[in-house]
Amino acid sequence: MEGRTNHFCVRRDFHGTFETFAGVSPNLTGTVGAGVTGAVDGYDWAVFTGEWAPHVAVSGFVGDFDLGCNQAGECAIRRGVGYLFFANGFQSVQGREFSLVYDGGEHGIWRQSDEASVGDITG
Repeated sequence: MEGRTNHFCVRRDFHGTFETFAGVSPNLTGTVGAGVTGAVDGYDWAVFTGEWAPHVAVSGFVGDFDLGCNQAGECAIRRGVGYLFFANGFQSVQGREFSLVYDGGEHGIWRQSDEASVGDITG
């Protein structure tokens, strides 16, 4: 199709939970024990280049995802959710912005964004 673009602005909203591994705290200011739980909320957006081929709804809730990652950052599923929207994944990402808040209750709050990392979850 002439005039068709393969550039797409995508915004994702995150609302979920986390559980810590024992070791260095997320913002590297101390340590955190195994099993600290909390809530994570935030968003990210970026411009993706690829062949649009969505396999799920393009708005609203599209499911829960657990990539099966361990403390070393190795994940059982080696691809992000881009495969849900683009044929063969995507070719590039530009202009990424993100802001996430991890609330560990009495263990602290960690705010991570493309501009700064503030606070921490320790204990």
